[in-house]
Amino acid sequence: MTTKTAFPPTISPRALVQKVPAYAWQFAFAFVIYLIASHFILSGYPEAEPYFRVNFEPLLAEPLQVQIHVARALTAFFIGVILLCAPKGFAFHKTLGWT
Repeated sequence: MTTKTAFPPTISPRALVQKVPAYAWQFAFAFVIYLIASHFILSGYPEAEPYFRVNFEPLLAEPLQVQIHVARALTAFFIGVILLCAPKGFAFHKTLGWT
């Protein structure tokens, strides 16, 4: 005879960890490493004022060939991120792979 309780069993922490995709854990780990490294770098220079702005003026001052190269490199980077994060058999995978 089985006994029934008024409360259903709780989800174990291991089951919660297994539900999160592996790439999410890798991203979280890389982000934590980035935060720790940034803390130590910025604490080494207390007089520095960190700013988080994107400045495209140096890139726009470069020749057209360099600008095209940077645009293609960034495109390849983002396509690579999509290919690594998406499942292998999805329909757009082959097209992005050839690109």
